[in-house]
Amino acid sequence: MLAGKTTEATGRDRVIPLPERILRLLRAIHRLPGRHDRLVFTTLRRDGGGRWKDGHQGGAAWSTHALDQRFRMWRSHADSIGVPIRGETGEPITLYQLRRDMGSDLLRATGSHAESANVLGHSTATNERYYAAFEADRAVSRVEEIDRLRHQGEPPRPGYPS
Repeated sequence: MLAGKTTEATGRDRVIPLPERILRLLRAIHRLPGRHDRLVFTTLRRDGGGRWKDGHQGGAAWSTHALDQRFRMWRSHADSIGVPIRGETGEPITLYQLRRDMGSDLLRATGSHAESANVLGHSTATNERYYAAFEADRAVSRVEEIDRLRHQGEPPRPGYPS
């Protein structure tokens, strides 16, 4: 486990649940020759004498800058092959937006701020604050679904809008 924003704030290890398919890929990367004994995503930084700066042959952990650079390269490559990675208004998607989308998907799937917060590493209160707008949208969707079910197959009533 690596220190980070969440682990330093809470003093607890940050556990990130991943699908089995992703775990298999990460394990395969980890088994490649010359890899770091604990890290999967590494950068080979050399000092002036040809040695790795962290003293490990497998490299050092990605910085947030390195992660951002790789994401921009991936996004650029996707654009170049005709698969643009863009938001609803046409702006390039960011890692933060992907995390927000995941939070929305989790909340939609579970219907629970507690479960969504657990996966994202938030407190329930933080999750409720970040996804308050989502709750309002979900309430409207529920009301529309209830209305649809109640009026399914019914002819419009006189004097009521259909």
